Amino acid sequence: MAKTLYPDALCALEYAEEHFVCENYMLGTKGVLGLLERHRGQLLVRDAVVRSSLLFLLSGRFRVYAQGGYMPLSDGQVTMVAAGDSFYAEAEEDSLLLYCAFDRNMPLCHKFTLETLAGFLPKMAGRQATVLPVKPLLLRYLRLTSDILHERLFCVHYQRITVETVFLLLRGFYTKEELALLFRPVLGEGFDFRDQVQRHYSVWNTVKELAAAMDMSLATFNRKFLDAFGKPAGQWLLEKKKERILRDLLATKDTVAELADKYHMSPNYFSAFCKENFGQSPSEIRSRE
Repeated sequence: MAKTLYPDALCALEYAEEHFVCENYMLGTKGVLGLLERHRGQLLVRDAVVRSSLLFLLSGRFRVYAQGGYMPLSDGQVTMVAAGDSFYAEAEEDSLLLYCAFDRNMPLCHKFTLETLAGFLPKMAGRQATVLPVKPLLLRYLRLTSDILHERLFCVHYQRITVETVFLLLRGFYTKEELALLFRPVLGEGFDFRDQVQRHYSVWNTVKELAAAMDMSLATFNRKFLDAFGKPAGQWLLEKKKERILRDLLATKDTVAELADKYHMSPNYFSAFCKENFGQSPSEIRSRE
């Protein structure tokens, strides 16, 4: 990677080697807290996220592809990606993102669970991702956290305490309606169904195949899907296919013929699909790099 986005060290980690060899030292996907740096034009791709995560953009700007289209994520904003889903973004300027992974049973405080938020969702709320501003005190805490992580203090106990503190600050400084919108993808009775779909949809090519794999009649599956996702299964699968095709065009070196075969299309149809859905041919999309 190019020169780090960080300034010189603020405080060096003492006895670093003792920390690095400890069984409680957790980096990357093993941890629940981490930093992701991207310079302008670089991609951030996470396919089938293992754990639901809050994504706090501490500096810069991303162009995020989700729900079949693009949305901006700017300095001082937060969004969420659910377990089993994918995340694709392109840095429009040098950017620093802090992520907090969590389980569905993670409370906002000892007297207020995530599930409690389901009662505060607007009746007409859609299913698209929500982006909220990070409140000033939370932003100050997150920037201090990023400085500490930058010095490589990745003890799992520190990470867990920090994520718990982030949730307490969310509870303290956001309305229940705001939090309901932010955590919407993991709320409600349909979560287990949504989780199962998100973890397995990429294996199947059609709604009929996915319904059969989940041991449901097509009618039952379509009804449960509409209740859980707020849109028809065919439309959702098309959006996911578009996300994966765009990711593969920008993040892999597979040829157009190889990608067309992967998505069960002819090369000509694959090119036409890209033109129709992205406004550019596969080669034009790749030239953006």
